Amino acid sequence: MDTFDLKKYLSEGRLYEDETADLDKAMAKGLSALETGDSALEDEDLSQVVKEDKEQLNESITGLVVGGILAAPKLIQWLGKSIGAIGKLLGKDESSIAKGITKFGTKWEKLYVKAIAAVIKTTGFAKSLWMKDGKQNDRDLYAVSKVVFGVILAVAAGNAISAAVSTSSPIIAALESIFGGTKVAEIIGIVPKVAKAVA
Repeated sequence: MDTFDLKKYLSEGRLYEDETADLDKAMAKGLSALETGDSALEDEDLSQVVKEDKEQLNESITGLVVGGILAAPKLIQWLGKSIGAIGKLLGKDESSIAKGITKFGTKWEKLYVKAIAAVIKTTGFAKSLWMKDGKQNDRDLYAVSKVVFGVILAVAAGNAISAAVSTSSPIIAALESIFGGTKVAEIIGIVPKVAKAVA
């Protein structure tokens, strides 16, 4: 006799857990890809990729970082390993991806940001944004790293659904819920270019 209780299963939210479990696995694979691929960037000097000059003073950190990513092919190659690992396991349903990002994005954020920050410090990427008067500003380094994490998630989600993530997508709302002050629209603007570069 089958004793499966559908109402109980749904009320406990276990269907939601099943839908998003793949994203948790994907995030683990993506982090592993970041950590194992960082040795390729050890000798890279990316300190001049993002310069803060008079023309850029009105641009947000997000805009400067995403522009810098596009100007650093080796960095894109490094990010591509994580993007590919995540994208392969996400599935194709935008709603499920959005739920997974909301559920697991904050869980994995600290680990990703730490791995990304280590590479940013090693390479000097966007150094003018997080180094002031010869001193590292941890808050700004965190902000730069968080933007790079946003790029990873946005491109992986776009690759998973095999389309550009539109501004009305539930994926955008999920990213905005995680990244708060980060301008997700600016990240989404470069998704097709980064996706093409890592393809």
